[in-house]
Amino acid sequence: MKPTPEQRVVCESTAHVMKIKAGAGTGKTTTLRGLAARHPRSRMLYLAFNKAIKEEAAGKFGPHVHAMTAHGMAFGAIGRDYSNEPDKLLSGDLKPHHVLPVIQKGLAGIPAALHNLYAGRVIEAIKAFFVSADETAGPQHLTVSMAAAEKKYFNPAQILADADVVLTSMADLKGRVPITHDGYLKLFALEKPTLPCDFLLLDEAQDTNPVLQGLVAAQPCRRAYVGDEHQAIYAFRGATNAMATLAADAEYALTGSFRFGPAIADIANSILRAKGENRLQLQGLGPASQVVSGGSVRPHQPHAYISRSNAMSFARAVEAVEGRQPFAFVGPLYSYRFDLIEQTYELSCHRQPRDPFLRAFDTFEQLQEYAEALNDREILARCKLVERYGSKLPGLLERITQAAGTYPSRGAPGLVLTTAHRSKGLEFDTVKLADDFTDFKNEDGEWEDLTEASAQTIEEINLLYVAATRAKTTLETNDKLMEFIGQRLPAQLKLWEKKHAQRLAGELDAGLPAPAGGARARL
Repeated sequence: MKPTPEQRVVCESTAHVMKIKAGAGTGKTTTLRGLAARHPRSRMLYLAFNKAIKEEAAGKFGPHVHAMTAHGMAFGAIGRDYSNEPDKLLSGDLKPHHVLPVIQKGLAGIPAALHNLYAGRVIEAIKAFFVSADETAGPQHLTVSMAAAEKKYFNPAQILADADVVLTSMADLKGRVPITHDGYLKLFALEKPTLPCDFLLLDEAQDTNPVLQGLVAAQPCRRAYVGDEHQAIYAFRGATNAMATLAADAEYALTGSFRFGPAIADIANSILRAKGENRLQLQGLGPASQVVSGGSVRPHQPHAYISRSNAMSFARAVEAVEGRQPFAFVGPLYSYRFDLIEQTYELSCHRQPRDPFLRAFDTFEQLQEYAEALNDREILARCKLVERYGSKLPGLLERITQAAGTYPSRGAPGLVLTTAHRSKGLEFDTVKLADDFTDFKNEDGEWEDLTEASAQTIEEINLLYVAATRAKTTLETNDKLMEFIGQRLPAQLKLWEKKHAQRLAGELDAGLPAPAGGARARL
């Protein structure tokens, strides 16, 4: 395919460090392939966001390009040693039962009912340290709420001391505490390695964490950071938006989307404008598209149903099994951990769950209090499902397990279920948005001023943007999005105009030069 002018400029760049802002469906991989083809004698390293993207890239680039994930690099250098030790490498997250045996000293004087929560705070500090660029754990990695019990019993200095104990045990091959994948990646980064390449391509740079950003920035080779700051959706894992903060020698933008046509591009651009983005607007260069609402996409019509939460995906799966509709989940069903929903139900029935983490709680109410204190959305969602379906849950889970397919697979299911996070990098002919995305309103039901939105709110908007831009030909929006676009967005734009005009006037009063094109050119 002939490159667009935007793609050609990137491929011909001679900048040592470049930043490529690639909008949804704008041919990012094609552009990188073109860039790699311009340097056939260079050793190039393509750092992919996950294994699936790495494997896809490996088949598209030339032999001089080595595709890896950051964890894959670290595993080869360090992680394999831990995997060779029985039960030492943990595939999931650390849980309180992993660390409690080695922090008994810190638990002295703390009521037994708070032991799991205290261990949770220790784990939070460790996880924050792992994704940071810091060389040692410190107060900046701590989280202690203002709850009376925590203020009374939890000593921040002791939490850090216990975190050090756990970290030492994790790093020790024979230590009692298992190490996570983020743990050995951190150890790899602390060694400050020089990667064997002449040109490094960092994909999905908007969702990388500081530990990887620091590792890449320390490399002396040429570097290209590729991503879309409006698709940054992994702050809950410690990711920070490198596309917004990175200093580069040259900056480029890819705005022509080959995925969809103008109608869906208009929706995407409306979401971007809601964030104050008026410089980068998508051009719909793909097939003719349409935007519909109000149930236009019928339940049995083939489509992808994209939700904000696993709970909403589960609820839609219930509808599918009860309506005898074929359906499939994106990725393996076990990755959704629906088994933990059933075990949470067991806890609510005062029966002992099999899961070691859930077994540490005496009551369902204790689990809810723990999840609320740590703002663990996953656990809270499971608890809500238990309250909603009650005794029907075991039977529903069995029926879903028997009926669910896996996407992608041979044969197209009528319905594909996925969350916005899992939909990243995918595309579907028809997409229906669930109703559990943000509605752009505050707790009082008033429209938010998104020019001053929190980082958490911005990420919620990004999730909506990611979900909407998965559609190729038909997008069914939810009522919240259409209400915002129709009623709030015009007023929001006027507010931006007023604020930027005021800022411009202040700069002129200070003697600063006016930008070309006036206030709108600065948006």
